[in-house]
Amino acid sequence: VNCYKRLQVGPALIDPKSEFLWTHAFVSYGDNNRTQMIRTVGPGHLEDRTMSSACNPYLALSAYIMAGLDGIRRELDPGEPNWGNLFDLGLPEIRRRGIRLLPQTLVESLAELKEDQLVQESLGVIYNEFMELKLGEWREFHRQVTPWEIQQYLTLF
Repeated sequence: VNCYKRLQVGPALIDPKSEFLWTHAFVSYGDNNRTQMIRTVGPGHLEDRTMSSACNPYLALSAYIMAGLDGIRRELDPGEPNWGNLFDLGLPEIRRRGIRLLPQTLVESLAELKEDQLVQESLGVIYNEFMELKLGEWREFHRQVTPWEIQQYLTLF
């Protein structure tokens, strides 16, 4: 649940002068720039920045390999690369160019997973258990009362 906080978009992230971490929040690839989801660090050297340190590396790698093989088999064209700092463009221009946002929450990711047969196949027999586990995690997260909520609302009324 917590890992999605690094993928959020908003004024602090879109403003190139902000001191916020340079993190990708878009489905993109391009040059050696930290706003790209997949960046080309040098000849033959790609860096995929989508995986969280909290993910199961075996499940992630399985899905990654399946997606790569599917792209090769179907001869998918990734489109033109994006050059430069995406945050310099601003969110309206990013959307105008058809660059999609990555899911902003765990529940958004699970909704996309529910529609993705390829990743479901890569998870195999554990797909249903994985979905139940992650939905349970989401529900438990929303049952928690955070210090921010207490500070924000305790004296409001």
